[in-house]
Amino acid sequence: MGKKKGIIAICAGICVLLLVAGVFLLQPKDEGKVSGNKPGTSQDGAETTEPKDKIVTLEQAKEQFASDIKELKDGTYENLIAKDFTASIEAAKGLYHFQILRNQEFETTLENVDGMIEAMEKFFGDSFDKSNLYHNAFPLDENGELQYDATGVELNYDEVMDLLREGKNNQYSLIGGFVLSGGFYAHIDPAFGNTWFSKRSLGTSMPGDYENTKEYLYVTGIRQSDTVVQLRDQEYQLSELEKKVLDYVNGDAFPLPHHEEISYQIGTTHIIATEEKEYINFVLRRVYKGVPFEYGSEFATDGYRDKLGHDYTRVNYIEGTQPDTIMGFMNLKGTVDIIEQVTQMIPAREALRLLSEQIGENSVYEVHGVELVYRECEVPEDKKMEISDILEPKWKIITINQNDDKYTLFYVDVVTGEITNRFEYYYD
Repeated sequence: MGKKKGIIAICAGICVLLLVAGVFLLQPKDEGKVSGNKPGTSQDGAETTEPKDKIVTLEQAKEQFASDIKELKDGTYENLIAKDFTASIEAAKGLYHFQILRNQEFETTLENVDGMIEAMEKFFGDSFDKSNLYHNAFPLDENGELQYDATGVELNYDEVMDLLREGKNNQYSLIGGFVLSGGFYAHIDPAFGNTWFSKRSLGTSMPGDYENTKEYLYVTGIRQSDTVVQLRDQEYQLSELEKKVLDYVNGDAFPLPHHEEISYQIGTTHIIATEEKEYINFVLRRVYKGVPFEYGSEFATDGYRDKLGHDYTRVNYIEGTQPDTIMGFMNLKGTVDIIEQVTQMIPAREALRLLSEQIGENSVYEVHGVELVYRECEVPEDKKMEISDILEPKWKIITINQNDDKYTLFYVDVVTGEITNRFEYYYD
């Protein structure tokens, strides 16, 4: 599909204080405008596009989705040329404007320490050694307030447990959770707000050679092409590994808490060549009532940085028997809070018509997929410690600009028809 449009900056450091202050929080809403003959729209409300007709229910949108996509493929829109793709929105059970509230367990206590240990034991098995755990502790002042300018101390597991049992943690703040060293790597906090486990089978906790990567696109969870993968232990059909990872993250073998209302779907797959064999990296996204969240690259830079944020949960396999690395599982103890249900919406046909009008006659885009997704919104500054995500439903139209070869993602608000866009990385 073209060459990668930038360099992914890999950043593996973890800062405990930033985690508590709100690392990984959403950035201000500032998506790009649509280029073309007519002005685009941005989510800051500067310009809006109201849908002219065809307001439907979700069930009606589902019923006509196949015919809407057929119209696209039949050449209805001169500036939107359809690549052959398969998509479905049948799984959608409802559309909502909602938020996910944070779990407020920032501090390690006797009540939550066992849950973190059990998760690591389940992932690492018999090789897990508590003596390789450490936990940063930060001194409190005489009023019990955290001294941000003070130097923290690094405690091992036994020292943490002694501190908790003896009740001396009123001298220190045990925030940020445990880190595991000693050949393996782990970071886990009491709220399961940002969990990262790795057996480091490739000598790193975050393997990724993006110059030797084949990427496979999924539209509404449906893979658009097939292949075989030669992992360290044997050759697998990609479909075999897909089943393994979905059974894992949505099943009993998963070491982390399952959210009662959220499951996972594959967003994309990277098959990465090494000197030995290959390994596979699944990029997952959350799903709420049959509608997936937006996903994308992690640590993207420059014009490829998504200022609103998106899912980038990853599960890596070096061998097909069990995962080597899981990362980016965020806010697993959060609470879904419905703001309002979306009962009327524009169908895919109307979203495509609006987009075609906005991009005008001077640009042509090749369409690789159409989805319903939840897109993150700006979280008010004074609510960032309470709310991790605010989400709204959008039509997502996956395209490549035929003028400059940029992988361009368009979002059409299902209620207002407002159109925004961003760029993503992709690979040959």
